Amino acid sequence: MIIARHKLRLIIATLLIIIAVVAWTKIDNQSHNANSLQISTESDIDFFVENAELKTFDINGQLSQLALSTKIEHYRQKMFSTAQKMQVSSYQTQLLDADISSNRARIYDNQGRVIFRGDVEVNSYKIGQKQAVLKTQTLTYHRDQQTITTEDFVEFTDVFGNITTAVGLSADLQLKTAILKNNVQGTFNEN
Repeated sequence: MIIARHKLRLIIATLLIIIAVVAWTKIDNQSHNANSLQISTESDIDFFVENAELKTFDINGQLSQLALSTKIEHYRQKMFSTAQKMQVSSYQTQLLDADISSNRARIYDNQGRVIFRGDVEVNSYKIGQKQAVLKTQTLTYHRDQQTITTEDFVEFTDVFGNITTAVGLSADLQLKTAILKNNVQGTFNEN
């Protein structure tokens, strides 16, 4: 069986094209897999916890903080966790002292801070009774100093119903002392 010269050339050309496509595909997949491996190790979730309840105790064994979240995802490479429907409550002598809640939060591992985002509300209490409410959209909670800060619009309502608004705030967690930064306005009720 003799193959014509032009058919032989056509078969050889086809085989060369197939070899080139296979080699190109293999090289491209190897570089793509190396890139995807690098990306996945930077952004993969290390672990997650659903319906999380985390407790912190003081030196005397008394509850000092309680953190609740519907879901916490930890990213080890980036050294932070994200939380959905986060609430952090602070206790003094077994009584609720203050709490912060929001739609989501980012907890930084080594920085001692939590950034709350979306419908953030801070409540302060005195002997179990609500004293003041602070509402904003973004708030940074510095756990070590027990302070809160924001550069966003805030609405502060005290126990008497007085409402003060501002842009930017720095305060202690219990809202005993607050520094309102810009555009401060207020409505006060006679009591």
